Amino acid sequence: MTRTPLLSLIARPIAALTLVATTACSGGAADVPVSEEAVEAIDAPVLFQRRCAQCHGARGVGDGPSAVAYPRVGDLTDPAMHARLSDEDLRRAMRQGVGRMPPVGSLSATEREALVRYVRTLAP
Repeated sequence: MTRTPLLSLIARPIAALTLVATTACSGGAADVPVSEEAVEAIDAPVLFQRRCAQCHGARGVGDGPSAVAYPRVGDLTDPAMHARLSDEDLRRAMRQGVGRMPPVGSLSATEREALVRYVRTLAP
């Protein structure tokens, strides 16, 4: 009987987990499902002010202090934008950036989901 070294048994699962974690953190992969309780625990308006308002403005209309340097910052209150973009489009924009918008670094999938839900409340 041939015995498989213990290191070999451990190395494969670790390599697989590393690949999954690298893909998930790279911004390219779609977000993993998140728990409803975790999303609801996030104060999305405060998170929006900290991570998005610099460009999109406090009310989401695209009039933040940095908007001067970036013409046509997205108006997150525009009903046409909400009709055109899916929730996944919004998540992808945060993960990867879009146009002149850079990726919103270091947001968890749960934070992105909370922000998507908050942004959806900004349209009249």
